[in-house]
Parts: sequence; C-alpha cells; structure tokens
Amino acid sequence: MKHRIWIWPASLLLFGALGCVKDELTTEQLYIDAALQSYFDNFQEEAALRGITVDYQAAQVEGILTDLPNAIAGQCVQTEGKPSQIRIDQTIWSRSSTSIKEFLVFHELGHCILDRSHDDTRNTDGTCASIMHSGTTNCRNAYNATTRKAYLDELFAQ
Repeated sequence: MKHRIWIWPASLLLFGALGCVKDELTTEQLYIDAALQSYFDNFQEEAALRGITVDYQAAQVEGILTDLPNAIAGQCVQTEGKPSQIRIDQTIWSRSSTSIKEFLVFHELGHCILDRSHDDTRNTDGTCASIMHSGTTNCRNAYNATTRKAYLDELFAQ
C-alpha cells in the first residue's frame, strides 16, 4: 500500500510537468495593428502570385503604428529572441495616401520578411529602381498605380 501512495503523487508531478512543457511550447499570437492588416495581407498575396510563401507567424513578424523619432516613416526592428517588428510612424501614416501606406509597409516587410537591404540604384530618368531605396539619396520615389507591378516584381525577385 505504501508504494501506491508514493506512485500516485509521483504520477501527478509527472503529468504536471508535461502540462508546463506544453504551455511553454504554445506559440503566442503575434500582433498586427488593424490599420496595417490589409497591407500585410496584400504583401502575402503579392508574394504568392510570384511563388513565395509568406507566413508571419513562422517568421515572427509583428506590425505596429507608433511614434518614431526624427521623421522616420518606418523601420524593421529585429531583436534576438523577440519577434521582428514593422514600426510605422502613426503621424506619417495618418497623412499618407493608400499608395504611400502600401509602399511603407511593403518596404519594411522587404527588410523583415525578404531580408532585403536598401538599394539606391537609379534609373536613367532619376527614379528609384527599387522599392527598397533608403529615401536618403537623390533617386526619386516613383511608386504609384502605374509603376506598382514593376516595383513589386523587383521586390520579390531578389
């Protein structure tokens, strides 16, 4: 009878420990601001059209609207051990057209998802050759409804 008394508490400890392990393995849902969600969805769809699978949960990428310093429009913040964050300045966001909002989100996802660096190559007409331009050079941003497909083809081709 003594053995049964000790076996029963030992089995509770074992199952309790397994329960804790299961909780640790549960993946937390990532946060994507509701205002950014449709742009994240569009990025995913555009990638799929070009044969690229984008899984934000697997890539651990979140999206937030926040205040950024020094007129920075957006950034991809990657910190070891934490989800990457696409941060978009909420003041710039509130003043931007749909096209510029898409440009901002796609540019930052280019960094965080596609691992793209800045590309300040200029076309012969002075326009930026890539959506991944830094914005600090003398190429002119020409992202609009007419140029969108070419810019997205270049974005996802790298």
